[in-house]
Amino acid sequence: MYAFLFTLSLLGVGSDEQSLTGQPDWFPLGGEVYHARDRVAAERAILEFRPQPHWFLGFPKPATPEQFAAWLKTQPGQFDLQKPVDGEFQIPTTPARPKRLSDLSLKDQGASLKFTVESSTDPDLLEFGLDLSADERAIQREIEHRHTNVIPFLFAFYVDGKAVRKEEQAFEKDGGSKQLVELVPTKSRKHWKLRVARKSLETILPAHASEVTIVAAFSERQHAGATDQLQFDGEVWDLEHIPRQILIRSNAVNVRMK
Repeated sequence: MYAFLFTLSLLGVGSDEQSLTGQPDWFPLGGEVYHARDRVAAERAILEFRPQPHWFLGFPKPATPEQFAAWLKTQPGQFDLQKPVDGEFQIPTTPARPKRLSDLSLKDQGASLKFTVESSTDPDLLEFGLDLSADERAIQREIEHRHTNVIPFLFAFYVDGKAVRKEEQAFEKDGGSKQLVELVPTKSRKHWKLRVARKSLETILPAHASEVTIVAAFSERQHAGATDQLQFDGEVWDLEHIPRQILIRSNAVNVRMK
């Protein structure tokens, strides 16, 4: 088991963050809940990282029937889908995965994210602190029947300054109706204090790791495994009443390991 020494000062935007290299994968903390209302209680449990890369979904874009039919032909196993609800055609999208940390903004539409890591009185746990702040625009998050992310954040790891990558795994989900709910009201802040199992980091980090840098990311849509990114599930979104999707990252936190 790793032991950790914490540098409690946060890495700012400058030479330290600029020294981080490579395209990172982003990893989920905690799993999903069947009933969205159970997510709050699930946050209070001891959470584990999963070594399966995830990324955030995007809102779909409008399409003509011809564009939808052409897109559908590119999607394995979806040739038997009928036309969408009410005959409105939309093609799924996903935000581009950042090739480098600087591709993700620290602020978007007034939203910002602060991240801290601290040791715990329990030697088997770490404590993650996340503060998501809103300005003039309230921040939302997506919930889904049968498949709501417990934690709406993803985390990237750098070992000795180099991005950690993992082989993508097959991903399946049994989801249902989706909706956006308010997460952070205008001009306010929401704080998470998460208890993280230290041992779960070993499924992601290489054995030789000596200095680890961790960064968190948030977006208003859910995150999912790569193989599920663009699947069409028959639901359409009221795009006229959905603001532009927020996608931000936190500061980087440097953790030295014995």
